[in-house]
Amino acid sequence: MGTSMSLTQKLLKLEEKTKKKTYAKELSDLAMEAIFKGVGSPEWEKYMKEVVGPNSPKHLARLMLKDDKKTDEWTRRNSAYIVTNAICGTGTWTKTHDKVNDGAFSDLDDEPLE
Repeated sequence: MGTSMSLTQKLLKLEEKTKKKTYAKELSDLAMEAIFKGVGSPEWEKYMKEVVGPNSPKHLARLMLKDDKKTDEWTRRNSAYIVTNAICGTGTWTKTHDKVNDGAFSDLDDEPLE
């Protein structure tokens, strides 16, 4: 497994990857499907796994709104921002961490990205 990172660090790393237009388009497409299908759908989970990596169950549970913070307004808002921020033209820099409040995730330990 890779180095452990906070959710914010993972978002910044993801943002770096979107500088490649082909990846930015793929991420945008995943985000659109996640939005169309909604929270809890396989598409939402697929997008969030792209954000947190395959070995981060606590981070994934938070973004899937399946942990004890699932009804918290900031957790819900931040989860939505993380998806909607990826829907951006590939000629622009996707800011996957835009409007995300670190406080919504401060109680989570760092987990691996890969």
